[in-house]
Amino acid sequence: MALQEVDVGRPQSEGLDQAHMIAHKLEMDYYFHAAWQVEEEKYGNAVLSRFPMELVDVAQLPQSGDRMSEPRGVMRVELTVHGQLIRLVNTHLGLSSRERSLQVDELLGGAWFADANEDKPLLLCGDLNMLPRSAAYRQIAGHLRDAQVAMDGHRPAATWSSAYPLGRVDHVFVSDHFDVVNVEIRRSQLARTASDHLPALVELSLRASLVDSCNRLKRARHPRTATCS
Repeated sequence: MALQEVDVGRPQSEGLDQAHMIAHKLEMDYYFHAAWQVEEEKYGNAVLSRFPMELVDVAQLPQSGDRMSEPRGVMRVELTVHGQLIRLVNTHLGLSSRERSLQVDELLGGAWFADANEDKPLLLCGDLNMLPRSAAYRQIAGHLRDAQVAMDGHRPAATWSSAYPLGRVDHVFVSDHFDVVNVEIRRSQLARTASDHLPALVELSLRASLVDSCNRLKRARHPRTATCS
């Protein structure tokens, strides 16, 4: 689960540690990265999972310095799902097209997307503040697949605002290692109350070719280890 705009110790959210509270209620592990902090108040991104995971890297993304600019962060975790290592990048990009362009260049030019075409499955999730017709979206789509577009028979749905969904700005991008099994943009009253963005639920499966490759690699290294699934 990739979350953005997560508050920790902020008066506007009753001083709650939202990442810890949600993870505790769902019985998940979590990592939180503060993109912004003033004394005890923090605001940023979080990843929650029932699978074993390790926080690999966090960073602040570049800012344009214009009036809409604010601190933005990115985090990368590695999850072990049924023996397969999966990388997940969670981020929240800026409001201006100029700033988003700088931030996408940073993501594509660094280690965040490295080896995306090798046997290292990768997910990019987040409030990317970009519409599908934007240049920044097309940059990312040149490396990863938009889950809403990749799902056969699915009509891509808007995610913002939750009250009147008009823009598709929240995205899940996946590497070619995955098949998209199902996509759902939740529109319940609870979803509309919880956030000004609608949540995207994406179900994925690893392609058989990757599982076979993983099993061959494991047998070569450790003949008696369990197989991938």
